[in-house]
Amino acid sequence: MKSLLISKIYFPPQVGGISQYMVSVAKALGPEEICCLTGLRAKSYGTNNDNAVERELQARVYRRPYAFSPATVIQGPALAATLMEIMVRERPQVVQLASVFEGYLGLHLNRWLKLPYVVYAHGNEILQLPNRSGKSRGCVCNALAASWPTVTLPPNWFPGGGRHRKETLCFIQVVTLRDSGRARQAPN
Repeated sequence: MKSLLISKIYFPPQVGGISQYMVSVAKALGPEEICCLTGLRAKSYGTNNDNAVERELQARVYRRPYAFSPATVIQGPALAATLMEIMVRERPQVVQLASVFEGYLGLHLNRWLKLPYVVYAHGNEILQLPNRSGKSRGCVCNALAASWPTVTLPPNWFPGGGRHRKETLCFIQVVTLRDSGRARQAPN
């Protein structure tokens, strides 16, 4: 089953733990199982590693800065053209989102194309969710699964308050969110 990994900024040549984690996810799946979409250009300033990541992964990496442009008049057509190209060429069956901030894409692709999606949440993204817009929270709560480092969540984290347990929940690594309408801890 082919998947599409969407990462606006957390992908090489950007240096950091999250970028390396996204590369490790792509490596683990292999070139036949994944393609990547990022808003970063291949060459980082002052280096000569134009396509080093693509050669290492041997997977197709779509580098489309305009698809993530802050100007919606540019972002809309660029993102639509890019996603159309990827859907026709790659035919992904699931979407992986590198962070909660790409969540709007997961919601739209799920609604328009019925593609399930997985969200990788990192650090403060998790703790900021109760204070963020409904779309950011909705993308995590409507995801097929979410993955994050060990973290303790306050009881008011989930929307709907009374439907979920009142005690503090602690999730480790991958949490399946769409089982019986309730969040539950995945087995280790």
